[in-house]
Amino acid sequence: MKDSEAELLNVDFKEIPQGNLPNGDQDAFELFARDLFEALGFKIVKEPSRGNDDRKDIIISEIREGEFGSNEFNYLVSCKHYSHNKISNKSVGNSDEKDIVGRMRNNGCKGFIGFYSTISSDALQRELKQAKDNNPADFLEIKIFDRAKIVDLLHKNEKTLLLYKRYFPKSYRSQFINEINSGVYPHKPKISCIECDIDIIELMSGYIIELTKSEPKIRDGEKDWDYPIEKVQEIIFSCEDCIKSVHKKINKKYKNWPYQIRKTDITYFTDPKFFIDNLMRNCSFMRAYNDGYTDHAYRKWNNFSRAMFYFVSRPMKVNKRKAGPSSIDRYEL
Repeated sequence: MKDSEAELLNVDFKEIPQGNLPNGDQDAFELFARDLFEALGFKIVKEPSRGNDDRKDIIISEIREGEFGSNEFNYLVSCKHYSHNKISNKSVGNSDEKDIVGRMRNNGCKGFIGFYSTISSDALQRELKQAKDNNPADFLEIKIFDRAKIVDLLHKNEKTLLLYKRYFPKSYRSQFINEINSGVYPHKPKISCIECDIDIIELMSGYIIELTKSEPKIRDGEKDWDYPIEKVQEIIFSCEDCIKSVHKKINKKYKNWPYQIRKTDITYFTDPKFFIDNLMRNCSFMRAYNDGYTDHAYRKWNNFSRAMFYFVSRPMKVNKRKAGPSSIDRYEL
């Protein structure tokens, strides 16, 4: 990927817990490496495991096709997570990788992969080359995946992007929001969680909750229960952390009211196709049923749709003529 350096600035490897603290998360970086290689199509021969020297190696394999058939090629994957080191971005040195050839022989590997959250030192690279030159029958390949190359791998396919989202949630949200900001309004929209008042747009993590209630359709001024409609009574916004609490309060407040809940992740509305499909579906609903929303719910739906338009539209060209104030310049729900 050509923009590796720019992407790298958005990925904070400190989001993965450091490996020298016995807090239950000390193997997170090794598990990340395993999941990433699996998402790339490699077979996991040996899961991360801690040896007597506290070294955790992974064995992966790939099938290589040749003129006379296929064979399985094994790599020893050595993980080093130094992003949390007191020395910022400490490189992995030759003293950190001991007895590489012996470890490869013991595990039946012909290739070595260094999987590092920082970079490798010149001394380690020289030692690896020398070890390969001195053991041509046992040491066939060297691959170093430093932080920049790991970022590249995170963008390889849909599976790796899911790992990006899982292991680097803050970095992913930051990059995601930057990519979809259109700038069509002078101010980015704001949608507040009903529980904690946090801006779920800033986090790009939360839900729109629609409360509906069955009501008769009005025909010629008469109630027709043969064709009831699900009238939207209220629209509520909640962040990810508060969703359970919000559900409990909804159930308590409306326990005597036979309502239905429709909950939708707000990130769905940043997808242009989902956005326009949902918009047209609601327009069709309102055309068919003039009273499909309460006035209060309709105002929220209207402002929500305008707010999310910010994330699905392309940047607009600025008119050189000074524009007057507009009612759609700012949205805060």
